[in-house]
Amino acid sequence: MATGPVLTWAVQHEATPVLAPSPLSLALAGGEVLGPGTTVESAKTAAVNTTIAAPVYRKSQVVDRYNQLTIYLKGRYGLVVRAYDDGVAYRFFTQRKGRLTVQSEEAAFNFAPGAPALLPFVRDLQVPTDLYMSSFESLYTPLKLADMAQVKGETLAFLPALVALGDGKKAVLVESDVEDYPGMLLKSGAPRGPSLRGDFARYPAAEQAGGFHNMQLVVPRREAFIAQTKARQSGLGLVERLEPHARRFSGRHQHAYLISTTSTLPRPTSSNT
Repeated sequence: MATGPVLTWAVQHEATPVLAPSPLSLALAGGEVLGPGTTVESAKTAAVNTTIAAPVYRKSQVVDRYNQLTIYLKGRYGLVVRAYDDGVAYRFFTQRKGRLTVQSEEAAFNFAPGAPALLPFVRDLQVPTDLYMSSFESLYTPLKLADMAQVKGETLAFLPALVALGDGKKAVLVESDVEDYPGMLLKSGAPRGPSLRGDFARYPAAEQAGGFHNMQLVVPRREAFIAQTKARQSGLGLVERLEPHARRFSGRHQHAYLISTTSTLPRPTSSNT
């Protein structure tokens, strides 16, 4: 993590660069932006090595081992960063009262030039004019990140997404621990190079019946912000290990992004979430 005019994070796995310095920020209603120009007020570290009971997993327990850095930034907010054996993750938190309205979020993922990727693009729209309303079912498309912006008709991808790093390693972008917040989709970071940028659906202004056999709720109008959430947010596989224990199997989440490293490349397939 690095502060300054822009708040950035970078990731390296052994000698392999995973993520080049990438900016992150949250823009709040009223014009305040969390991230740029901030300074560190304090920080604390923690090391955790425990297990998680997994009653519906392929084994009864999952090792939960990570190092955590909590960074308190000027302005009563901060970041929690975790490093696992098989991935890294971060989340914003605040130490404020009441509720926050998030206008937009900057979540960037800058990779090495020429990085190949497997991305599932948004198709099968439930509302033809709304890219955020789809079945989230798609074949994975192999391409180079630098060419993503030139792929005709494919402008938005969903998670998980995979990027090849070199040295036989791959990075997988997923999210976990998301509550009162839209799921992240991805778009090209061009012309800034081979990168991905988070894209977030704006908050629904109205809902109505529609979609498959008129059995779903669709969003005909959206607000100008992406989330209204509690101001105070607490700081299996890797995804489940990021969830609060009491909610691990309940399907409710808060908000964190992570990059998981793997040495195998899955075949292009479909994703249904």
